[in-house]
Amino acid sequence: MHVQDHLAVQALRLTLGMGESEAMVLAAETTARFLILDDWRARQSAIGMGLTVIGTLSILQRAAEKGLIADLETALERLRQAGFHFVKRKP
Repeated sequence: MHVQDHLAVQALRLTLGMGESEAMVLAAETTARFLILDDWRARQSAIGMGLTVIGTLSILQRAAEKGLIADLETALERLRQAGFHFVKRKP
């Protein structure tokens, strides 16, 4: 699957990375149900394009709720140790 609208990708590249730009354009072209993005600027741009955005933390939380991840706290700590930045919310 390849992006068709290369001009849109180049426009997004003015403020975003290549991968994020292509992912956003491809999601729009294929009317994807959602797009996984963690970068705040990319998320804001995607939402502005009318795309539904979810992040890594949402995916992990949903996986834990379905029993696919036994220990969510350990998974989150491993992400943090790998350099993933997030603010831990109070329950």
